[in-house]
Amino acid sequence: MRRLVSASMMWAAVGLAGVASAYDSGNELWEDLTRPDNKSRAYYESTARAAGYIVGVSDALVFSGEVAYPPSVTRAQTVEVVRRHLQVQPDSRQRQAFDAVRAALVDAFPGKQR
Repeated sequence: MRRLVSASMMWAAVGLAGVASAYDSGNELWEDLTRPDNKSRAYYESTARAAGYIVGVSDALVFSGEVAYPPSVTRAQTVEVVRRHLQVQPDSRQRQAFDAVRAALVDAFPGKQR
């Protein structure tokens, strides 16, 4: 059992490192979230990459207890909360992408720190 827990923790740490490096800044994330919808492959790839990044950060924040969602919140709503935060507070785009997403989600869905 101890090995299983250790392996799970190691996998989570490696996974989070990959998530954290997908975007350097909120500006890069904003670009992918606001790419014009022209039905191109690039549009779908960038929006999927941005949504996947936000959901990955969200999962880490839920695991750490920084964020707590009501049962009715969807992943699409989570992505929209971050998009709106970056739109309304453009100065947050200058931050690291992880920190910008964290600020948006903690503000909207504060949790209990463990």
